[in-house]
Amino acid sequence: MKIGVLYSGGKDSTLAAFLAKKQGYELCCLIVMKSANPHSYLFDTSNIDLVELQSESMQIPLVFGHTSGKKEEEVEDLKNFVEIAKKNYGIKGLVMGALTSDYKKRRIEKVGKDLGLKIISPLDGLKAEKSLDYLAENNFEVVIVGIANALDSSWLGRKLNKKFLEELEATNKKNNSHIGFEGGEFETFVTDCPLFEKRIRLLEGKRVISDDHNGVLKIVKATLENK
Repeated sequence: MKIGVLYSGGKDSTLAAFLAKKQGYELCCLIVMKSANPHSYLFDTSNIDLVELQSESMQIPLVFGHTSGKKEEEVEDLKNFVEIAKKNYGIKGLVMGALTSDYKKRRIEKVGKDLGLKIISPLDGLKAEKSLDYLAENNFEVVIVGIANALDSSWLGRKLNKKFLEELEATNKKNNSHIGFEGGEFETFVTDCPLFEKRIRLLEGKRVISDDHNGVLKIVKATLENK
């Protein structure tokens, strides 16, 4: 089955795409929404323009849409661009990467129903710890590029690895943040995974901090390099 991937450049949408391909689906396009609202209810916003590098690395075409980010209106905006993907690439289904967010799941399922598309959710019901294990087992390189009401700004720019996860688990007990980042505590960016033909190398970044527990790592310069 030809499918489109609802993509943000982060760990969950990339892992969902990887698992869907392993299940035999044909990844025909990445559907990305750029929201004017940094606090969008539905879409990640950190470094969203860099999905173009990820698209190039995966050699999967990109359907890049825009939305004002107004609640519920952004669902209709998404529907419009999914419809474009359906027309241009003949997709029959959509992959989404939400782990536990019922808000996202219900709205994406409605978009799929309205357009006659099957919704594929490889991460649905998967425990956060298991999803992180999958990332490690399959050599994903993931960088923290956003924090919100969880940890301090020192975590920006760090990579997900064994040491990171051990520290996160210990800290999680203190602040009750979601270890899978489903509460919006973190935003991530994937620099390498088995889907990538080339690795993304981050060359320059700028921290934009609103306070010590809210901020982003804005990637100013990045390039593709051979593995």
